[in-house]
Amino acid sequence: MIKKKIILLLIINFLIFKTIPVYSFISSKIIANVGNEIITSYELKNKIKIILFLSGQDINQDNINKTKESSFTSLVNYKIKKQEVKKYKIPIEVDVNVRKILSNVFSRYNTDQLGLKNIFLQNDLDYQVYLDEVKTEVAWQKLIYKLFNNKINLNEDDIKREIEKVLSAQKEIEEYELAEIEVEFDDDLNKKNKIDVLKKEINSIGFENTAIKYSISSSSSDKGNIGWVSSTSLSGSLLEEIKKINLGDVTSPIIQANSILFYKLLNSKKINSNNINIEILKKRILNQERNEMLSIYSNNYLSKIKNTILIEYK
Repeated sequence: MIKKKIILLLIINFLIFKTIPVYSFISSKIIANVGNEIITSYELKNKIKIILFLSGQDINQDNINKTKESSFTSLVNYKIKKQEVKKYKIPIEVDVNVRKILSNVFSRYNTDQLGLKNIFLQNDLDYQVYLDEVKTEVAWQKLIYKLFNNKINLNEDDIKREIEKVLSAQKEIEEYELAEIEVEFDDDLNKKNKIDVLKKEINSIGFENTAIKYSISSSSSDKGNIGWVSSTSLSGSLLEEIKKINLGDVTSPIIQANSILFYKLLNSKKINSNNINIEILKKRILNQERNEMLSIYSNNYLSKIKNTILIEYK
């Protein structure tokens, strides 16, 4: 098994880091089989160009070379997710969640769907392939909810008591507007390398564009923005990191299971404890904690499938 993985890694490196320019492919060819799905050179080229375009980077050979690995990994994940949602008969369709993601992209370019299609066309990008990835990701989230939601047990009474305890002890509650970047890692060496890459990219192209380029979180479509979060809903370790930084700063990397997370503090405000609706805050905390646990289930489930599915590199 170890020997097989080493051979596959060597093949991946050959496919990803070869020096032939991505845009020089004359015709599309199959470069990998992922279970019953295939990855073509056209898809890899399109994926790289879309990531660079959406993250505001020039499409040149240097940026292409830097983006090949993450683009290829993203395509493998996409193909695995697509097979799983089909297996469980989850519709891959344009629903309210897909529209919300697209709306974030529309607003970024001050346009609508037709306008974005034209922008993609002008930049030689395949909008339909991009749309299918968005639809598949939303369908995957529905699948994870279907498979694991019943396994999440959150005690509403305990959360309510904790909120009341905090409110009785503090006159004001801090709220933070946050953005996030989440990436997966395989081992300690891979973790270190990815942390180094993310730090360099954040310094080079900014947090928001790095989120678009690398983050596996659904918030990546909105530059990593996850909105306002009450300090009472944050874990002790994350709250400690947030308190260390100023507005506009980024936390140190936070490790959660097999994920690396960075948070950026966009804004903060204080709310008088007397003005806080406990029931509304309780629902927000429950929703946040549920989403965090579903995200962990999602990453673990994807990793499990990767270890069992047949991936062949051409």
